[in-house]
Amino acid sequence: MEKNDHIVQVLRHGWLDSSFYYFDMELCDLNLEQYILRGDESSITYDINKLWDIFREITRGLDYIHRLHHVHRDLKPRNGSLFHVRPGAYEQYYFR
Repeated sequence: MEKNDHIVQVLRHGWLDSSFYYFDMELCDLNLEQYILRGDESSITYDINKLWDIFREITRGLDYIHRLHHVHRDLKPRNGSLFHVRPGAYEQYYFR
């Protein structure tokens, strides 16, 4: 998949011990779940413009992968990466 501003890149992937499939992906500063649940919940206010920006970014990323005939099968706030990618850092995901 080509690099796209709305998609976190898969750096490498493969089988571990024939029982786990892994993905090493770029590591971002924050995910959407952390952004939503930040701080003291009683004092949280959200900038509506920032929320629309985040929503637009998510839909642009989904549009991009759908045009390539790919599907994101685990769309949830924890999997929505936000803000800056940390160069050289990655996060590993395992699937059984």
